[in-house]
Amino acid sequence: MWYIMKKNNELIKRRRKKLYLRRFIVFLIFAFAIIITLALKLDAFNVKQVNINGNEDISSEEIIKISKIQLGSNIFLINKKDLAKNIKMNPYVSEVYIKREIPDSLNVSITERTEAYYTQCDNGFLILDKDSNVLSENSKQPNYVNFTGINTENYEFGKALKIENSEKINIIKEFLLLSEGNDSGLEFSSIDVENINNLKLYINDMCIILGNKDNLDVKLSHGIQMIIEQELLDKKGYIDVSYEGVPVYYIEK
Repeated sequence: MWYIMKKNNELIKRRRKKLYLRRFIVFLIFAFAIIITLALKLDAFNVKQVNINGNEDISSEEIIKISKIQLGSNIFLINKKDLAKNIKMNPYVSEVYIKREIPDSLNVSITERTEAYYTQCDNGFLILDKDSNVLSENSKQPNYVNFTGINTENYEFGKALKIENSEKINIIKEFLLLSEGNDSGLEFSSIDVENINNLKLYINDMCIILGNKDNLDVKLSHGIQMIIEQELLDKKGYIDVSYEGVPVYYIEK
């Protein structure tokens, strides 16, 4: 008899626990629903401020405009992926990160692409970044390093040129690094990368024949040194540093 009563008491306790648990779950669901409703309805959660970070060349006003962010929209109903997609429609924007700052602010952090070089196209000049992404088109010749021998067919703004040889992209990057580190006082006029085994760099009317991509820094240094030592800056001709040994140069009469 005592055993049966004990079992009944344990059964009653378990039923009470389940009942309390059900009631607690219902309460949580009800409370959560109220919180969600308030968050979506209260003006306190409407976007009142948009903070733009990381932009140097693109104005904050332009970013807000192309993002299509609507001030006064509920902060929880804003689709961050759509906003980021809109902002990246600007070719100069590489990456976008958007964070909600409760209750009423959005923080937009962007990474910009930087103009690095240009090449000629049918309508003028294309300006590109170091990864050969097309940033803009200009009718006036830009003040950057000019690369020739690059296919510009079917280009799209914000996307990389469809360069047929991936090795050529790496060569362009290496030349850009050499240009940044050039402290000779001689300005690179143009760089011909049409044939990656017969690379050429022009300083005014002097052509430095570099050959393939091996030891570009050393070969270029030899060519620049010869222009300076032989006072060839105002001459027209070429210097061949594509092979090991003493460079050969030729000046047109």
